[in-house]
Amino acid sequence: WWDSEQPIKPWWCGEVQRQQKFRLSEKDEAYYLWLHDHHSTSYWRWYNEAAKPPKFGDNPGIETAPPLTLGQGMHFWLDQSPETIYQTLASDLGMDLPQVSWNFGELRAPEMQENMHEYDYHHQLGLYRRG
Repeated sequence: WWDSEQPIKPWWCGEVQRQQKFRLSEKDEAYYLWLHDHHSTSYWRWYNEAAKPPKFGDNPGIETAPPLTLGQGMHFWLDQSPETIYQTLASDLGMDLPQVSWNFGELRAPEMQENMHEYDYHHQLGLYRRG
């Protein structure tokens, strides 16, 4: 559509909403990409909102994706590592890393089946459903 000589139709912006109606969304769960301190690596935590009061659960069901092998001369343009981003936010906003994790690390994904590892996470590609 971006190659078309015709002007972009204003209704194109509503296509996602048309295909997934607001009230008909799947149930979702909260996950947090957490960084405990400057010496640790980031990891996922599942936030159990069904518990009263809500608390972090044990098994998030998100695995770290295997490393990618890029072709010769190929590279990612930006450093999207959570450690770099979180430490920059902590420094710029005067927060500690758990605060940054709580405020900026939330991701909502469709509810998983019990004891299933359905998602992989890559810091450049994001979260995606396996297979």
